[in-house]
Amino acid sequence: MSEIELKIMASDSLGVRSMAHLVIVEGLRIFIDPGAALAPRRFGLPPHPLEYELLDNYKKKIYHEAKKSDIIIITHYHRDHYMFEDEYIDIYLDKTVILKDIKKEINWNQKRRGRNLIEKITNEGKSDILWGDGSQYNFGELRIELSKPVWHGMENSKVGKILLVNISLPENNYIYASDSQGPLNKESLKWIIDRKPKRLFVSGLPTYLSDIKIPKNVIDLGFSNLYEIMSHPEIKEVILDHHIIRDPNYIGILHKINEKFGGKALTAAKFMGKKDFPLEIRRRELWETSR
Repeated sequence: MSEIELKIMASDSLGVRSMAHLVIVEGLRIFIDPGAALAPRRFGLPPHPLEYELLDNYKKKIYHEAKKSDIIIITHYHRDHYMFEDEYIDIYLDKTVILKDIKKEINWNQKRRGRNLIEKITNEGKSDILWGDGSQYNFGELRIELSKPVWHGMENSKVGKILLVNISLPENNYIYASDSQGPLNKESLKWIIDRKPKRLFVSGLPTYLSDIKIPKNVIDLGFSNLYEIMSHPEIKEVILDHHIIRDPNYIGILHKINEKFGGKALTAAKFMGKKDFPLEIRRRELWETSR
């Protein structure tokens, strides 16, 4: 079976808001969602200088790897999922760039950001810009399939829609479920299950927002969806990161999941052989110890 290699460049469990990662398969380097950011405020506090330092380091690493890639995929236009700053725009040049369509099923804010990004790319140089929504692109035996736009988390989410990505070979496939948050919606659930990935990378449930911005019954539905995915024997490994890491009790939540599914779930940091380093949930501690 041909290998699909995964290198996660930044994530919440590594200290910043991100799901930026590189997929290496059949000689192609595919960089997905090359972005990183910080929560502007958490626990009533701004980012600590250590968070800014780490963010700068990760952005440099993302830039370095994305610049060497053959294909870049952007699933949606939230600032932690793509690079938009002028000094980083050349990562998109002279390569294939697969983007969320800015004319279909997109809210005003993402449409504006997407249009600005495309203008910057086309002003700087040449790239093969392709729309991802519901599309499929073949590179020999390698296939890149993107979903139709699905909700960012729960249905009718105010923050808009995203694309899911399936990277497949005849006997192996990997799915990146971006900000589907669990997933919290049935459309994302069905898309994932129908394709039976060997490995799944998904933003975990935003439990830190339960009964604050997201009703608890919706979070409960998300756990039910996640458990349905993990019960399929074809799925050997589920990388849960991003939103779930923002819960101070995320370790306990992952422990319960792994008790049920035999250690199938892990953070992006653990997947990369590193220790979890979730700075956002330590923001109070960071500011207190630096005073």
